[in-house]
Amino acid sequence: MQKSVRGSAHLKALKLGRGSDKFAENVQTVLQAFQNVADEKGRIEWAVLQSSFTRLRRYIDVLERQECIIRKVSGRSIVRFTLLGKVFTPLPVTQPAPKKPAPKMPKVPSSAFLDKHKVAVSSQQKVGKSVSTILYVDVPNICCFDREKGKRLQFLRAERASWLRFKNSLRLWKNQFADVELAIAYMKPEATKAFEFARASLEKAGFTVVVCKKSKDIDAQMITDIMEPEIIKLEKRRRLVVTVVSGDGDFSHALRSLKRQAQKLNFPLHTHIVSWTYAYDGGTLSNELERVADKVTALESILPTVDPVGNEQFVKYQAKTNKQNSPA
Repeated sequence: MQKSVRGSAHLKALKLGRGSDKFAENVQTVLQAFQNVADEKGRIEWAVLQSSFTRLRRYIDVLERQECIIRKVSGRSIVRFTLLGKVFTPLPVTQPAPKKPAPKMPKVPSSAFLDKHKVAVSSQQKVGKSVSTILYVDVPNICCFDREKGKRLQFLRAERASWLRFKNSLRLWKNQFADVELAIAYMKPEATKAFEFARASLEKAGFTVVVCKKSKDIDAQMITDIMEPEIIKLEKRRRLVVTVVSGDGDFSHALRSLKRQAQKLNFPLHTHIVSWTYAYDGGTLSNELERVADKVTALESILPTVDPVGNEQFVKYQAKTNKQNSPA
């Protein structure tokens, strides 16, 4: 009994080196310790090894594979280990073969499906190399109001994927990709889950969300940001596209002033208006805003790509309203 206790304490106090380079040395140390604690027949009882087995297990596995020791098992329990008298021989360390450099793949032109047109982009053309875009989105203006039912209709659903596709669909300018440097979405606060969901979806899609107290404050804040020099930074750009997602004529004066400022600096500034052109409640795209725009994109024209489910609802609503407004 005393010999068993001494053997167990000896294995517990066994000092082993750290690191992979010390592994073979540790195996030899464990084998030497087993020889010290074994009885006259070279047996090490489980009671001696039990407290240290978990710590020494990987070294014991190596000794078993090299047939330096053998275990005796009864059922699922280990009874003892027996030394076989063989000397441990460390395996030679093989150096890994040097990695061959990966072959260079030929540059293949990439392509993108944007705004319902397939545009070929050469591999040398980088996104945002010469054109930058700043996007101002009047979120309530994207929604329409049904006077008969007194409810707001939203055909562009407030989902992250829809907003991402919406933002990417406005990156094409005269067959060249523009880098959307800043996308700002303006909203009015509502104590609803739908508002919180829409706000979170916009932020996840990379929009900076500005919450204004009232609907009237949205136009004022957008005009202020359109004219803000720290946002526009005409002197530091090569070409800029200012995209306003709204059909409100209040933005025409701000865009016209911005274009005059760019002309003085001889800077290529372009204005892009995205708006519903289908009249929901008697109104449509402002004539003043249309005149000041270099390009007008009908929101219903990109809706099938941006939100196919919302487009189906829009088509049904359009057919219904056309039927109601058609003469009998």
